Amino acid sequence: MERELPIEWNEAFSIGRPEIDEEHRQIILIVRELEILRREQRDVERFVEVLSRMTRYGMAHLDREEDYMARMGYPDLQPHIEGHKKYLYTVAMFNYRFTGPTPPSLDEVSGFLSKWWTSHIMKDDRDYERFRQESGLQLDY
Repeated sequence: MERELPIEWNEAFSIGRPEIDEEHRQIILIVRELEILRREQRDVERFVEVLSRMTRYGMAHLDREEDYMARMGYPDLQPHIEGHKKYLYTVAMFNYRFTGPTPPSLDEVSGFLSKWWTSHIMKDDRDYERFRQESGLQLDY
């Protein structure tokens, strides 16, 4: 059964911090590209290249996010970091499995990324930004 249309950035993803929203917009664009490649089912090599780009960009974004939360004294920093670690492990295993005899399905990879990033942005990232706003902190990202 064909899944819905590929993910697209819209204002519902905004957490109210332009610098972070721009990074999230870039992440959603990469996930969208993976979903389109998944639908086409033709170019696994290109899919793997884009997944590698997603991995690098995601790691850099999550590092900046963790630094930002640490500087604001976010009380749920450790659970948030644990979520990042699980995400990074899963994505690393996808990358690894593409080099072996049993690569993951493109559906599995793009489905995971779409669901994880949507949930992460819409809940987890909104939570820390709400904390910053309610605390009255003026903090550069």
